[in-house]
Amino acid sequence: LALPLTLIFSEGEWELLIPSAIMASWAMAWSEFSLDMLRARLEPKSYLSFSSLRDGLQVLLVVLFLKAGGGSGALVGALVVANLLPSILWARILWQGAWPLRFDSILLRRLLAYGLPLSLLYALGTVMSNTDRLLLPWLVGAEATGLYGAANGLSRQSLFLLMQAIN
Repeated sequence: LALPLTLIFSEGEWELLIPSAIMASWAMAWSEFSLDMLRARLEPKSYLSFSSLRDGLQVLLVVLFLKAGGGSGALVGALVVANLLPSILWARILWQGAWPLRFDSILLRRLLAYGLPLSLLYALGTVMSNTDRLLLPWLVGAEATGLYGAANGLSRQSLFLLMQAIN
């Protein structure tokens, strides 16, 4: 993994990329897990409130951090906070009736056999869908990448918001 990153980024620049990507991925995964739990509990109003708060916080915090002169670390921080805060606020609803935990090794094996290949496929899809943001600065420069990222993010979030009504 380090070799392709050193070809794209200058020395030392990519070292913060991996921990930031892991932290952001965990926060986004937890947020999506929380939304899936709300959907499984048939809580459409909570689902809509949760996702609206998360999406609104992402936009608000990114704008605030950029106005304050924050760099890429501030943007990752905004993403992490915006994804974790709704999960914390909805924790009581999400985990109601979840205790006591019971361990079932047969069920665990079945879930792993089903979920691990899908997780790898999803991870590969995420890497492929976000590779453009890693390659564009190298190919066309930071300014064009920023414009592309803003337009791409706005269009994705707009479509996602519309699709939530169907979901």
